[in-house]
Amino acid sequence: MAEPSARDIGIYFLDVGQGDCTVIIPPEGEGGAIVFDVADQYVLERFVANHEIVVSDVIASHLDIDHVRGMLDFLRNHGDKVDRAYIGLDRYPAPGKNIALRKLLEQVEIWTEETPIPRIIQKDNWRDHEKPLTIREGRDWKVELILPY
Repeated sequence: MAEPSARDIGIYFLDVGQGDCTVIIPPEGEGGAIVFDVADQYVLERFVANHEIVVSDVIASHLDIDHVRGMLDFLRNHGDKVDRAYIGLDRYPAPGKNIALRKLLEQVEIWTEETPIPRIIQKDNWRDHEKPLTIREGRDWKVELILPY
């Protein structure tokens, strides 16, 4: 197997048991990593530390607990380095249920009110876009959020 070059994009699917966590590392010099879903904050934090990665964007594809269970703790520990967090509000938890999800949404509301720049981007429905939502792009690559009905 050939050594990766500085122009390569790395895409890593972390084994977090039940759930998802995908890390996209752009070519060297084109920004920090993009993380989709944080089912397990510990696994993601170990990956980031072991590979000396800076995470610039965190995306919750949807609010199933196995996609966001570790997001709040990751953002609490690393949020000062994250440029943007995209939270797709596809549902609100029923009263008394999904405490972890409720805490994430409550904290997102606090961060949204406190931060003058659009660090936390919420959308009631990403599917309202007529075209894909561009998360970030570089010289010859682009990461888009595509959520068709």
